[in-house]
Amino acid sequence: MASRSMKSPAVSASLGPAPVSTDDEGGFAREHVSVPSDGVPLDQCLTREWLVTDGLGGYASGSVPGPHTRRYHGLLVAPLAPPLGRHVLLSHLDELVSGVAGATPVSLSSHEFEDGTIHPRGLDHLRSFELIDGRPTWIWDIGSGGQIERQIWCDTSNPVADASGHHASATHISWTLLGVPSATLQIRPLATSRDFHAEWRGNGDWHFEISPVRKSHTSPPYLDARSAQDHAVIDVRAHQHAPSWHLVATPPRGATWNWDSSSAGWWWNFLHREERARGFDHVEDLYCVGTLSTTMQEGQALTVTATVAAIGAAPNPAPGAGRTVVTRRTASPPRRVSVAASLTIEPPSASVGQVQGDADSRFLEQLRRAANDFIVVRNFSDRHGSGASTGRTVIAGYHWFGDWGRDTMIALPGLTQLTGRVAEACEVLGAWARVVNRGMLPNRFPDSGAQLGEGDYNTVDATLWFIHAIDRIDTMAGGALVDSLWPVLTEIIECHTAGTRHGIGVDPADGLVRCSDGQLTWMDARVDGIDQTPRAGKPVEVNALWIHALSLMSQWADGRGDRQGADRYRVARTRASESFQRRFWCGPTTGGWHRVDGTTGYLLDVIDGPQGNDASLRPNQLIAAALPATPLTRTQRRQVTETVRAHLWTPRGVRTLTPADPRYRGKCSGTAETRDSAYHRGTAWAWLLGPMVDAWMLSHETGARALLSPLREHLWDDAGVGTISEIFDGDAPHTARGSIAQAWSVAEVGRAWIASTPLA
Repeated sequence: MASRSMKSPAVSASLGPAPVSTDDEGGFAREHVSVPSDGVPLDQCLTREWLVTDGLGGYASGSVPGPHTRRYHGLLVAPLAPPLGRHVLLSHLDELVSGVAGATPVSLSSHEFEDGTIHPRGLDHLRSFELIDGRPTWIWDIGSGGQIERQIWCDTSNPVADASGHHASATHISWTLLGVPSATLQIRPLATSRDFHAEWRGNGDWHFEISPVRKSHTSPPYLDARSAQDHAVIDVRAHQHAPSWHLVATPPRGATWNWDSSSAGWWWNFLHREERARGFDHVEDLYCVGTLSTTMQEGQALTVTATVAAIGAAPNPAPGAGRTVVTRRTASPPRRVSVAASLTIEPPSASVGQVQGDADSRFLEQLRRAANDFIVVRNFSDRHGSGASTGRTVIAGYHWFGDWGRDTMIALPGLTQLTGRVAEACEVLGAWARVVNRGMLPNRFPDSGAQLGEGDYNTVDATLWFIHAIDRIDTMAGGALVDSLWPVLTEIIECHTAGTRHGIGVDPADGLVRCSDGQLTWMDARVDGIDQTPRAGKPVEVNALWIHALSLMSQWADGRGDRQGADRYRVARTRASESFQRRFWCGPTTGGWHRVDGTTGYLLDVIDGPQGNDASLRPNQLIAAALPATPLTRTQRRQVTETVRAHLWTPRGVRTLTPADPRYRGKCSGTAETRDSAYHRGTAWAWLLGPMVDAWMLSHETGARALLSPLREHLWDDAGVGTISEIFDGDAPHTARGSIAQAWSVAEVGRAWIASTPLA
């Protein structure tokens, strides 16, 4: 059975204040991130990572100083079966600036090798790294008072299409010369062709297939038609069975690219230090495909695009259809992440002045940008493997997660509220509805791209989160969604009532939902076949979601004029609610009271399990306290939230187990086995702050925003810059771990941030 923790690596990061830079040259929203020239230790800087995504599941990513620290890093990481089948194709660029009067050549690049050597040391010349309106931007000193600026981006909400109209990954890299009259830029692309979970080693007798440079006289479809000129195109393929990809070099006007193929060949023994720390293979070899060089004049920008799109036959797009090069010295402001024209709502956006002057507004604005990274294209078939169509889904996290049912449904309301992409959210729900089988949503889609099988339907809560998401998105969409999904909704309730896979079904004795497998909730880590948080029985959040679903179904049936159905759902809800209140509440006057210092009551985590009731102090009760339909009094909700605040809350997320429990693990690091054993036994999760804020606001007059505010430091200068990590150590300093960008972390923190905004 698949566990979400299977490929979760550890990421080191330290906490500290987030330096905020203001721009005196153009009014862009900018945030400075620590680099070695700031006096910050290199090892600490190497834990800062940047990420840009392409709307297909592909991305470009690396460490801020330059060396790749993970096998997942690369400049063109393309999904061959979107959003999965991701392959690293272009790993690195080796960049050298020369020809500056009075200065020696300066490398912009930094690579770390197996013996620990870092060469060249472009990081010694790195003056700054910033997010400028969300776009990673580096500036290096190149001598004689000159600097060169580099930016990297993809088109997140509007992925490029190739000549045949198929969506295709593309990464754009631009350089702009500043402060000196001219310089020569030399670029050596370092390539591979591997699954992003693996490492590749070279062979001196094996050479990539590289076409002679050719020219395209029309703009490729992802470049602005206004830049139409001769583009140098280089076709690359590792071998005859490997995917082809292309480098498209666009020089400044009046300049040309020079191409030297004599430098092609293997570069050996690149180190991925994070993989070494995780106990995995951590060395790879890369193939230099040749050398591109051109002369730049001050203020000129040049672009290289790496893409799997077919090049050469596409017509010019309409003027302005592509992304133009943006630097801090351009006259017009850079484009913000766009949203589709067909949306029902438009997210409010702070002005540039407000973004710069107000830390809260800057935080929310960046969360809006980050949220766009997770909504991607997917080809869906129905539950029988037929009727393929293109829809939308949600990538659970970068770098290694695919699209998971539970993550998608928890994240989707917040992602939609942050981005305003309501039409696409409806697509996501409609597409997942097509794969509901026996009243269940799949846990995830196979990484291989294979059809869904029986073993993929192994979650007790994802389907109930699906109903919760439908309610939230239906409200945003104006009420048309429920009617279109009504047959699926009724099937879900019927199958849960009668019983379906894994012993999932309603217990006739009390009307609550039970399951027979301990790995079916979100706490699903398993080590050597042993569940680390066994939750067979009746989990608290599953039954809160079940009661919530019955409440919604009775309302929706009433609205459809189905009084008989509404009464049936209402009766089931009433019975389950009475049982929930009687059986889950744990306090001094109830049976099985398990004393927890500083609290007068809380909710049991699981009842009727193989070992009886589980009184472990965990955060799942927050979900029950956050849902208005759950039969808890205001006093009980207050007791739950204050118990969690005292024992589980951290400045980065909510712990999965109280430190007072002897099973508690305060750090989630080391080998896969040690990480998985800590995954839900103390590790803090940012997404749980969403239900915690909801529950707090149902039971307290003030104080909700204070639960979220410490994450501002994490967003700007810790782990994945400009996004929110998956998990954090339960122990201080609460080091970021897991994936550097997690959909439900961004979504739930952003949604809760909006909900807790003080009224004017």
